[in-house]
Amino acid sequence: MFIGAPVTYVVAADRHWISTSYDQAYGAFTRTLKDVGRPLGYLFLEKAFQLSTSVPAMSPTSQAAYWQRLLQFNQAEHQEKLDAARATAKQKLQTLQTDESIVEELKHLSDPIEEQALREESVKRLAPPDIQSRTEPALKAFAH
Repeated sequence: MFIGAPVTYVVAADRHWISTSYDQAYGAFTRTLKDVGRPLGYLFLEKAFQLSTSVPAMSPTSQAAYWQRLLQFNQAEHQEKLDAARATAKQKLQTLQTDESIVEELKHLSDPIEEQALREESVKRLAPPDIQSRTEPALKAFAH
């Protein structure tokens, strides 16, 4: 049913922790490995995941702004700022025509609320409008 359907699974986890877990759980198999010097857990990660990447660290400015928002959070004020940022993001997206231009624009934002709004609006804009109509028939077979 999903042949040809673009499906992606994202697993957010620490690769060192997963590797160590497999080393401990399946340590008895290490004797049969021919790849000397490579831990069993990392061999598992290579087979199980096609792509592995690190999540970039937050800049100190973004971290400070994040913590400040958490400590002095005012829901109404935050929502007002987010709504304004979403309106600005929608306007920006009218001039940004490609994925690459949107990613480039995100690199230049320093305000976390503006960044959140642009990311949200980008997802809405870049998602094909017919995604629901294409997805529902494929999933109906699994409704029971």
